[in-house]
Amino acid sequence: MLALCPTMAVTSTATHGLGMGLATMAVLTISNLLISAVRHWVSPEVRIPVYIVFIATVGILEAVVDGLMIGFGFTLALVTIGAVREILGSGTLFTEAHLLLGEMFAFLEITLIPEYKGFLLMLLPPGGFLTLGFLLAGKRVLETRLSTIVTVPQPLSV
Repeated sequence: MLALCPTMAVTSTATHGLGMGLATMAVLTISNLLISAVRHWVSPEVRIPVYIVFIATVGILEAVVDGLMIGFGFTLALVTIGAVREILGSGTLFTEAHLLLGEMFAFLEITLIPEYKGFLLMLLPPGGFLTLGFLLAGKRVLETRLSTIVTVPQPLSV
């Protein structure tokens, strides 16, 4: 949760969230790979600080998969926050995707609400925190409702 705070200013659009998420995924995957590969050669004097920073206790393949999965989850969160902010703030989705992904992905740029004047607050950093708060509140409501669903066991047919 704390890791999302610095990204609130950056994820004003879904494209920015995707860019930040992909960069984070690459850094996590590469750092996990490198630390897992060199952990056997780290001297005992610096081993504890290195482990505290990178926590490399798994094999190389597991570290890469872990970096990819954590990065994917972080990317999904950032794109979701960015998409909500962009839709509410300007009525578009994936604006300037061609700048991040290349011209062949220009089709992702969608105007959902034509002639929408926008809601500037959602494009500013406070809009990121509001979006995160409302998404977390919605998640909590959904989890509460799902946990109250009681399944009644059916009798077995003879």
